[in-house]
Amino acid sequence: LVFVGGRGEMRKMRTLSGKSNLKRPNLKSVLGFLKTNSAAVRSGWLSVKMALDESNTQILAEREAARQAEAAELAELEAALSTDERAVELCCAGDGGIVKRVLRPGEGGTPPTGSLISAHYTGRLQREPVPRSPSEEEEAKQPVASGKLGGVFDSSRAPSRSTFQFTIGRHEVIEGWDVGFATMQRGERSLLTIAPHYAYGEAGSPPKIQANATLHFDVELLDFSESLSGDSSGIDKDEL
Repeated sequence: LVFVGGRGEMRKMRTLSGKSNLKRPNLKSVLGFLKTNSAAVRSGWLSVKMALDESNTQILAEREAARQAEAAELAELEAALSTDERAVELCCAGDGGIVKRVLRPGEGGTPPTGSLISAHYTGRLQREPVPRSPSEEEEAKQPVASGKLGGVFDSSRAPSRSTFQFTIGRHEVIEGWDVGFATMQRGERSLLTIAPHYAYGEAGSPPKIQANATLHFDVELLDFSESLSGDSSGIDKDEL
């Protein structure tokens, strides 16, 4: 960043660079630089500071709202997992490999093989409890995390993402998805619990998904259209 200030013979050029060649100056360093070297910025600093404070307050409020929404969503999913009343085993031979719990019902028919699916999803790992002795609990000063759901490893609902598309029944996604989405209606939101042998198996999908991982997908079927060509604009299952 190059700043030219002053008048006449007092006119000078000053340069602000990042702390290293790999980093650009951040807003804090730029404002500090301008405050030091610009009389105009110094004279209007109170207005600048008020605008920054207002912006920071809004950012913090948005982050808190997002945190509360995520906590509410997680609580809803945990509640669904805590009961078997909504659990429907989709396949196969009673092995419990693909289980669906409807969170919000949809309308109409289900997508036939070859349909182009448009969906949203949030994928979570299953939390594996780590047993600790009472002495370890006391030393850690915190209880073992409760609940079955671990961290999010991927989501189409992230701000920089868009809806996910794939052709159902063409093995473009993991088997648990082909089977699960085939039972859904437009507008339906469900929680799919998928055992390793219907997901990524022994290979996993490093670095996000370890070997033999059970996965939980909060999925929403937005729409589907029957494809005559069978072509897909979806993403390969290895990138899911």
